[in-house]
Amino acid sequence: MSSFHRVVVAAAVAGGFTAFGNAAIVKVLNLDNHPDGSVSPPPYGLRLDNVLEPGVATFEIQSGTLTVEDNAGDLSIVIDVRLFGGTLDGNGGYTNGAFYDIVYSYTEGVEATATGWRVVGEHAVNGGTLIEDGGDNTQVVLGSKAANGVVFYIQADGHRLSGDNTTWVGRGWVTPPAAGFQDWLFTGVDTGIPTPGSAALIGVAGLVAVRRKRG
Repeated sequence: MSSFHRVVVAAAVAGGFTAFGNAAIVKVLNLDNHPDGSVSPPPYGLRLDNVLEPGVATFEIQSGTLTVEDNAGDLSIVIDVRLFGGTLDGNGGYTNGAFYDIVYSYTEGVEATATGWRVVGEHAVNGGTLIEDGGDNTQVVLGSKAANGVVFYIQADGHRLSGDNTTWVGRGWVTPPAAGFQDWLFTGVDTGIPTPGSAALIGVAGLVAVRRKRG
């Protein structure tokens, strides 16, 4: 190990970097379906009535995360999930079930609340694309839609969980608007990231990368 690398490692461990430069990962949640969806079963984390085709449509979260990042005071939220779902068949299943992926980002209007974060205002840069995995590779661009000025919440408040006021719950509204409902509703479990150890490694990786580019 070079003398430069030894200095970087020592500084990272002592300082507890959360990221290189001003960007820092603040929170990472593993996501799951909310148990109190109004048209369950099956449970779901995203509802898109009449968007893919006429009818009530829900999508189960198979896996994924929500990440909150702070870049020198500019907060952002990224939802990165794999889904399975489609139009409900009325018997607890789907008429056209398929896998989908989406990375949905809020980069404008994010602000802290007493128990988490919210996104205020409809900003054109906020959104993502729902992409079918296989089939006809359907793609739907989703934006954000405000209710009383707020488009999304992620808070440790147990929203719609009876007797629970601490579980992380994400909820918010998306476009394109259609009859029925188009919204997020999911729960989250804190991963504990970043931990002091992982934060230091992120810092080291960033500094070493810059050193290599300059060297």
